[in-house]
Amino acid sequence: MRKRRVQLLLLAGLVAGVAAGAAEAATIDRVVVGVTGRNATVGFSAALYVEVMVESNYRKTSFDGDHGVWVGPPYRSTKNASLGGNAGADWTVYFDKGLTVKQAQAKHFVQQWARLQAASIEVPHIVGQTRVAKIKGTWLLTKGPGDTNSQFEGVLTFPLCRGVVVSAEFAFLTPFSVSDNTGGQYRVYASPGDKDAVTWNHGAAVLAPAEVALLGYLPAAQIGPVSILKPAGSTTHAVAGRVLDCSGTPMPSVPVRVGNTTARADERGIFQVHVPSAGDYPVTVTAGGGTVRKTLRAG
Repeated sequence: MRKRRVQLLLLAGLVAGVAAGAAEAATIDRVVVGVTGRNATVGFSAALYVEVMVESNYRKTSFDGDHGVWVGPPYRSTKNASLGGNAGADWTVYFDKGLTVKQAQAKHFVQQWARLQAASIEVPHIVGQTRVAKIKGTWLLTKGPGDTNSQFEGVLTFPLCRGVVVSAEFAFLTPFSVSDNTGGQYRVYASPGDKDAVTWNHGAAVLAPAEVALLGYLPAAQIGPVSILKPAGSTTHAVAGRVLDCSGTPMPSVPVRVGNTTARADERGIFQVHVPSAGDYPVTVTAGGGTVRKTLRAG
């Protein structure tokens, strides 16, 4: 599976070494952006996804389209081995239209705990095997009240385009406390070694935004002209341009129709089609739920 690296510009107290890490897991769930019936994402493609990867040491137990549940390694009391269970996490992806990133982020905190840490996140936007952009998002982490509380909730929020904002909410609620209330401590037993409940859930929560990516085309929105360098004395003619989506990102390998000819753009979103004569040619691109038309002159 591919590894995703995110740059975390920490504002306060983030665990040393986590920022440069990359999470890798065997399972990826895909939340459809342009799903039928969701008003906020009307006009987006059903082949555009927000991807959420299951973290290492967890496995997926359920996924219903926009909400997933993970189960992690066992935890138990250091005083009474019969007290314990399994670490757990769940996540939900939301879409809002007409809200700022800050407004959408605040909206999707379920627990409404006190703010603990914040970071700037670069969410990878991938088309096929090409990383076409890094979308600037924000991550805010909160913690349950009390020194022994080991619960954390975080929300990653980032913009798409057309006023649509994505929020991915993660909750790490079990183990719920580092104390077993009998004088013992809850510890999570994973390989290698074991960690107290607070350290375990905090570490997992810090890595959560690294599990999110955008996969597929955003709606096509712009065809820009591109200059062609022709050999001296050449009598050939070509129409060339560059296709951008609604966020201004190039669209690699997107199909382009020039007159009666269909071609594909390269990895930079640039296309070039040879035509029989000079003149104006209609160019049409349909991808990602958007269609854009423009007349370009053959050079």
